[in-house]
Amino acid sequence: MRIFNITLLLNSLKKNKNTKQFLLFINIGIFLSIFAISSAVITFYTETKIDRLEFNLITEHNDKKYYDDTLDSFSGLRNTLYSWNKHESDMINLYQHSASTKLGSKLLSINDIYLPIVFIDLNSEDSEYFKMFFDEYEGINFLDQIMEAVNLFYESDDWLPKELDKSLKKIRKYEDLLNKDYSKYYDTIFNYNYSLILNEVYYENNGIIDTDNQIYIDYHDLKEFTEDVDDLFYLFEIYFTDIALNSQAIINDYNEEIIKLSKKENNIIIIAFILQLIIFCIIQYFEINSIRQTRKKNA
Repeated sequence: MRIFNITLLLNSLKKNKNTKQFLLFINIGIFLSIFAISSAVITFYTETKIDRLEFNLITEHNDKKYYDDTLDSFSGLRNTLYSWNKHESDMINLYQHSASTKLGSKLLSINDIYLPIVFIDLNSEDSEYFKMFFDEYEGINFLDQIMEAVNLFYESDDWLPKELDKSLKKIRKYEDLLNKDYSKYYDTIFNYNYSLILNEVYYENNGIIDTDNQIYIDYHDLKEFTEDVDDLFYLFEIYFTDIALNSQAIINDYNEEIIKLSKKENNIIIIAFILQLIIFCIIQYFEINSIRQTRKKNA
C-alpha cells in the first residue's frame, strides 16, 4: 500500500500543474522538520546547562539552610548563657548581701556561695558539650576546623580571623578547669553534718571573697570562661551571618543565570525560526522561478 501511495505521489509530481503545490508541501514539511530538530538541539543544550545550575542551586539552598540553622543555634546558646549568668549573678549578689550581715557572716561561707555553682556547672551536660572544644574526632579538632573555615572565607588581613584566633587561644586555657573532678565535693554540698557546720561557724575564715581559696578561683575562672565563650559564639554568629549572606548572593546569581538562559533559549529558537523561514522563502522563490522557466520552454 505504501509503495502504491509513493507511486501516485511521483506520478502527480510529473504533472506541471501539480508540481508547484507538491513542492510547497514538501518544503513546508522539510522546514518544519528542520525547525523541530534545531529547536530540540537548542532546548537540549540549554536545559542541560539549566539542570546543572539547578543542581548547584539545590546544593546551595541546603548549605544556606545549614548556615541559618547553625546561626540560630549559636544565638540560642548565647541567650542561654546570658540567662544562666544572669541567674547565677543574682544569686551570688543575694548570698553576698546576706553574708554581709552579722548573722549571715556566721551562716554563709565560700563553700555555700560558690561551690554549688562550680559543682553543678562543671558536672552538667552543658559542661560535656563545651569539652568538645578540646576533644578530637577522627583526628580533627572542632576549634581548628572552624578556624580553617574562617581563614578560607575571609581575606588574611580581615579583622574576624584575627579576633577569632585570639578568642580560641583564650578558650584553650580552660581545658584543665573543665576536666577537673568535683565529685569529692558532693558530700560537702548536699550532705551537711553538724560537726561540719560548727567547724565553718567557729573556726573557718568567714571572708566571702578569698582570692587564695581554690573554690573561689575556680568560680572566677568559670565565670571568665562563660564570658569568653559568649565572645566566641558572637564571632561565630558574625561568621555564619556573612557566609549565609554570601550563600544567598550565590543563590541569586544562579537564579539570574537560569532566567537568562531561559530567555536566551527562547530568543535563539525565535531567531532560528526566522532564519529558517527566510531560507524557506528564498528556496520557494527560486523553485517557482525554475518551474515558470520550465513551463515557458515546454510551451
